[in-house]
Amino acid sequence: MNVKEELKKLKEKLQKKQSIQNEIKPKQIHNLSCDTNKKIQTLDEKLEEFITKYEHRFLFDRQPSDKIEEKIRNFIDKMAVWYELRYPDFSVYPKINKKNNEIFKDNEYIFNSLDSQKKIETLDWGEFYNTKAFIQSLSKEERAFLIRPKYPYSCEIYINGEIKHYHLTSKGYVLNQEDSDKIVIQNKKGQTFSFSHIHIKEFLNILKSREFDLSFPDVQAIENMIRDYEYHSMFKEELLDFVMYQIMKRGEDRIGPRRAFLFAKEFHRDLQFPMMYGIDETDPYLKDFIHEYLKAGGSKDLICYTEYF
Repeated sequence: MNVKEELKKLKEKLQKKQSIQNEIKPKQIHNLSCDTNKKIQTLDEKLEEFITKYEHRFLFDRQPSDKIEEKIRNFIDKMAVWYELRYPDFSVYPKINKKNNEIFKDNEYIFNSLDSQKKIETLDWGEFYNTKAFIQSLSKEERAFLIRPKYPYSCEIYINGEIKHYHLTSKGYVLNQEDSDKIVIQNKKGQTFSFSHIHIKEFLNILKSREFDLSFPDVQAIENMIRDYEYHSMFKEELLDFVMYQIMKRGEDRIGPRRAFLFAKEFHRDLQFPMMYGIDETDPYLKDFIHEYLKAGGSKDLICYTEYF
């Protein structure tokens, strides 16, 4: 095959590739759910839904809606910037940026505070500026965004003419007054029910369905307690997802997906997200990124959006 034929073949190949990209790329880039029948939704629209969903929940009682929105947005930005400072470009993608980590070595304060140069060389900035350090730097109100939800230590409920007191674990498993997980109760018909390692939600459902005489206010109080815990848990999980999205947006290109991937691993987010949007076919180290994703347990069956940024 001569040069002219080679060029013709290459031109046809490029035209075919461009035709495919023109057909597929708009769906891949804009429709994050990959569902062509679903309305296109931007990250800002998703954030608005998120704020609306939680603005009247227990965490934000007696605060104006505009203040809630501002606080959530500010916190997402703050946590994203913290992670960006914790993992600078050269530590996220060292094969692109060859310079060494000089954060400690060029810090005169650190140098003068330690009595040995060897001690400086053993310091790791990522570990130094860790999650615990970040949380401790937050205000009490900001810390509440990340605090692990817990069930109250105890609850009481009127059952068959007698008030029963139960202890609860932080995750809501029922213990009796002796802190044993063995629970034995009888219903109105004299039938005996024995439980072990049962969650308060399941326990309440059984009480409501197995002919026990219950106090409605007590039942309502426990249902509210369960609802509060679940909303707090969902809020924290979804908030961390939005922090990951913001990390991705701020880093763009090759850095954003890799930094978001680090965040996903540390905070147990969906590893697929940074991989889906982090495919840059011109990246000479793309295979390394894919390898890290697969090594961390990522699925091979994944539709990715090439050249998203």
